[in-house]
Amino acid sequence: MDTSLESRIATLRAQVRRILALHGMSWVIGLVVPVIVIVGLLDWMVHLDPLVRLAALIGLIGFGLWLGFRHVIAPLIVRFPDLEIAMRIEERWPGLNDRLASTVQFLRMSGDDDRFGSPALREATIRQTLEETRSIDFREVIEPKPLVRALGAASAALMFGLVFLLAAPDLSSIALKRLFQPFGSTRWPQRTHLSLLRRETPGKVARGEPFTLGVSIAKGETVPASARATYRFSNGEVVTEPLRAVEGGIFRGRLETVERDFTFSVAAGDDSTSIRNVAVRVVPPPALKQVAIRMVPPAYTAIAPFTLAAGNTQIRAVEGTRVEINAQANKPIRAAALHLGESAAPQPVRIDKARTGLNTSFEVVASLPFWFELHDTDGFANREAPRYDVRSIRDEAPRVVIDQPPNDRDVPAKAVVPVRFTVDDDYGIQTARILYQTASGGSEPTSVVVLPLWDAKDQPAGQPSKHQEVAYEWNLAPLNLPPGSVITFHAEALDIDNLKGPNLGKSRELRLRIVSEEEIGRQLDDQRREIREETARILAMEKQAQLPVNDAIRKLETTDTLDQAGRDDLKNAEMIQRQVGSRINSRTDGLDQKINRFLDDLKNFKVPNPDAEKQMQEMKSGVERIRDKHLGPAEQGLTHAAKNLDEAQAGKPKDARNPQDAARPAPEAGQEKGAQTPSKPEGKSATRPKNGPQEPAKDGTRPDPDASNPKPAAGDPAKADPAPQPPRNRFSDVARNDLKESRANQKAIADELQKMLDGLSEFETYRGVVKDAQNLLKEQEQTMKQTAEAASKAELMGKTPENLTPEQKADLANLADRQGNVSRGLQGLQEQMNEMATKLDESDPLAAAALREAADESRKKGTAAKMGETADQLAKNQMGEARSGQDQARQELKDLVDSIQNRRERELARLVKELKNAEAELKALKERQTQNLKKTEAARKNQNAKERGDELKKLAKEQAEIEKELTRQLKKLAKLNAEGAAQAGSRAAAKMSKAKAELDEDQGEQAGNDQEEALADLEDAEEQVAQTRKDLEEQLAMEQLAKMGDELKSLAERQAKMVEDITGYETLRAKREGSLTIAQRNGVRGLGRVQEGLKDESAGLTEKLEGAPVFALTLKRAGQAMDEAAQRLLTLKTDEETQRAARSAARRFEQLINSLKPDKPKNGGQGQGGGDGQGGGGGGDGIPPAAQVKMLKALQEEINDRTEFFDELRRRKHELTPLQNEELGRLETDQGTLADLARDLTRPKKEDGED
Repeated sequence: MDTSLESRIATLRAQVRRILALHGMSWVIGLVVPVIVIVGLLDWMVHLDPLVRLAALIGLIGFGLWLGFRHVIAPLIVRFPDLEIAMRIEERWPGLNDRLASTVQFLRMSGDDDRFGSPALREATIRQTLEETRSIDFREVIEPKPLVRALGAASAALMFGLVFLLAAPDLSSIALKRLFQPFGSTRWPQRTHLSLLRRETPGKVARGEPFTLGVSIAKGETVPASARATYRFSNGEVVTEPLRAVEGGIFRGRLETVERDFTFSVAAGDDSTSIRNVAVRVVPPPALKQVAIRMVPPAYTAIAPFTLAAGNTQIRAVEGTRVEINAQANKPIRAAALHLGESAAPQPVRIDKARTGLNTSFEVVASLPFWFELHDTDGFANREAPRYDVRSIRDEAPRVVIDQPPNDRDVPAKAVVPVRFTVDDDYGIQTARILYQTASGGSEPTSVVVLPLWDAKDQPAGQPSKHQEVAYEWNLAPLNLPPGSVITFHAEALDIDNLKGPNLGKSRELRLRIVSEEEIGRQLDDQRREIREETARILAMEKQAQLPVNDAIRKLETTDTLDQAGRDDLKNAEMIQRQVGSRINSRTDGLDQKINRFLDDLKNFKVPNPDAEKQMQEMKSGVERIRDKHLGPAEQGLTHAAKNLDEAQAGKPKDARNPQDAARPAPEAGQEKGAQTPSKPEGKSATRPKNGPQEPAKDGTRPDPDASNPKPAAGDPAKADPAPQPPRNRFSDVARNDLKESRANQKAIADELQKMLDGLSEFETYRGVVKDAQNLLKEQEQTMKQTAEAASKAELMGKTPENLTPEQKADLANLADRQGNVSRGLQGLQEQMNEMATKLDESDPLAAAALREAADESRKKGTAAKMGETADQLAKNQMGEARSGQDQARQELKDLVDSIQNRRERELARLVKELKNAEAELKALKERQTQNLKKTEAARKNQNAKERGDELKKLAKEQAEIEKELTRQLKKLAKLNAEGAAQAGSRAAAKMSKAKAELDEDQGEQAGNDQEEALADLEDAEEQVAQTRKDLEEQLAMEQLAKMGDELKSLAERQAKMVEDITGYETLRAKREGSLTIAQRNGVRGLGRVQEGLKDESAGLTEKLEGAPVFALTLKRAGQAMDEAAQRLLTLKTDEETQRAARSAARRFEQLINSLKPDKPKNGGQGQGGGDGQGGGGGGDGIPPAAQVKMLKALQEEINDRTEFFDELRRRKHELTPLQNEELGRLETDQGTLADLARDLTRPKKEDGED
């Protein structure tokens, strides 16, 4: 091989290796140096952590080694064969045409190797190649650009590093040292220096107080973006929180409350060592550990000083009470101050020598809190001192309540008026007295007269009197006042308040109206009438309580058992019996009290009426007999019977359907054998006559219809051997005896009440008879309902009396007895109607005729007898015939009620209409008579005798026509019972007849005089007709008024029951701690629906009273209150607000009823319109103006009372609540409405009735 070619290739190979090494080193420098610079910059900017720098160094070394291996070592160890170099050269010089590569191969072959041709040919190729390559420089095959780029990168990197090195040699040196010695001591120069603001950062803080921290940056240094504080507490807890940056390079932090010692450190920017582990002590704040509060009330209250219990922060004290405070602090106190409300108290707080004891005092003048501000010797204050709330109790004025008389009263001039009032004060009463004024007619009231009645100075020394009842018999005779005078009086009292008082308390004002002896007599009659009505109500209740008792006795006599329904009826009777006792014995409004009040009035008014006094004394004795002998036993007997019947039912076998289905328990030892058979009813035989129905006993019971013959009929095997009766239940026997005793007492009560009622029969009214008839109709309908229920029972259908069980017989006997009671009641009603008709013959012939005709018609129809037959059919289980008879009897009874209830009203309306027509016709006749008189006077002035005579004859004919028309009117007036008008008309007709004759005889002057007298009589007749019409209108209005009163009473009773039920549910809620059961909640919602129904019913009545605006307004207010109560009930609210709304509606109804009561009845209290005693005229709505005025007065008095209440609140400087402000606004609106109504009611009317 030619060595020159190989040498040249080897030289080229060596050169390539050098260039590759330089290329690789350049890239290592070009990449590593920038990385070093970048890491240094990062470390300079953010002060990398040593671990981060170590990681960066390891990464840098690894990166350099990787670059060195890849770009330096790897190219150096790669083989470059001659053939590959030759081929690269041929690529550069293509003209060699692969000869250089072939030559390189040929040069390495032996001479005898002929694989690639002959040796000669190879030699020729080698020579040619050598010749061609002598002129070629093989170095040109190397590409210089990659080397240039690598050298450029290395140079740039070195220049980049050199720039930083020259610009900041110290920082560059630090950066290199920190990079290559990560854990060395070399540090960057510090840019941030922190310092603690001592004025903001205490070294000691009170427990529970906040801790504040302040840190500042050295002036001129760059403020870092954030700072953080690390707190290490003594219990090991560590908390790190950022600090808040403020202007001026300051950072602040805060711990809201600290409870234990701690240290803190602060780091910001590159400074984390300047503030490290700064200690802070936590000390207890100043506090009172013992507080003793002694209350010293004002001396006049007679309350001994006392010390409050420890821990009591709610203090109630009378104004003027001195509060003495002694306290002990937990550490020495530098200063202390007492705060009353928001300001410091003027009294200093005294501190003892040990600086731990405190004492001070102050006087209670208003409601406010007080607390102590404490400062200890370290300068700490008690941040949250305990507050004591003092509620100042003002010594209110005495409460003065007049108990007697309860309301304004009418009294005679010589009366003795018992005045009784009570005075209550919290701490003591000084004086009590009565103040009064008198006014006669339209005169101004006289000056106030004082009647001192009680003075504490006259009482024995000792404790002050806090409650005093003052009684005074006020003799009015010395005043010598005429009727029409009014005495206005009130009671007042002073208390013993010697600090801000004495305080004056006043009662409400009452008025005593002086009336005539006749008026007092009428009012006393009204009281007796009221007593009669109350007696009638109690008697009706007693009879209602008797029915279940009679039924139970009858059933027990037959079956020895009483089902659940019977026991429930008996318990209901027990409740009614209690109500009877309450209505007789009530201390406020019982029958006994009504009688006593009447007797007191009779005595105090000095009215000589021995008959009335005797009558009331007898009634009082009767009430005492009822109370002392019968009320208690009647009620106790029912209670014991109900209990024993429950015991009897409990002892009955559960599978026994009736007494014959299971054996009863054997009687106890000592029980009489006679108890096994039914005992006979007291006072009557156990058998009945063979023919005809049995008569009921006097006590209202009916004998068993099948007890007529205890022996079986001949030939009846079914009755030959009756099954032996099982032994009776002991409890049933005891219950039966209790019921018999109770029945006897009930009968005695009813007899006494009936006796009282008979004694007051003179005060029975037409309306009372109507009510009795209506109640009888209701009883008949109730009996029919029970009959229908019995008829629907399958076990009774088709059975003869012999096939009925004893229990079924007892049920039918009870039903028959009820029907019999209705029959007997109708008979009594018929007698009552006849007696009332006789009494009304003179005063009210229309009412008398209506009653008499209705009673006669009922007798003709035989309604009572039909009811008696129906009773017998019911006893025999003849349901079809009985129900048919009941329907017929009910219709006839309904006709009776309608006849007496509406006939008189329709007749009165007809009479009023006809009288109005008669009035108009009389007015027309009067006009004709006036014209005829004028023409007569004109004719008399005619001097021509013939013309005057002719004219007077014509006027005589006209006078005859007027007389004829008047005669026709007189007949009509006679039919209308207008007797006064008929008499006046008859006089006018006589004068007209005389005038006609005189006109025919040309006696003009005398005829004119007679015509004038006839005209005057016509005017008198017209006035008499008008008066009769007004009287009848008054009677008609009273009829309508009575109906309306019934509706209002019904609404009032149901609304009062509503109030009672709401209160009951609220009581249940309180017992269950604010919750109700599901059933109770349903009950409350049911009350809401009932309240809505009452509201709708009152709204319907309001529409009827459009002509009575005062009544309509009152009903509207009641409806609003009921609507509010209904809505609250539907949302299950039974609270005080709901009760207030319901009570407001009930009070409105009571006001309406009271306004309808008569003030001054006519004819000694008997009154017109059926004897109801209702007064006043009226319009189509039936409400007399007087009643509306009374209602208006009641509404105004209510507004006055509320206004006085608000005035009192303002006088006492009490701030009104939002609800009270709202009520005050309503009062203003209502006052305006009442003013408009009063103006309308008092506006005079023209003759035609228009305003």
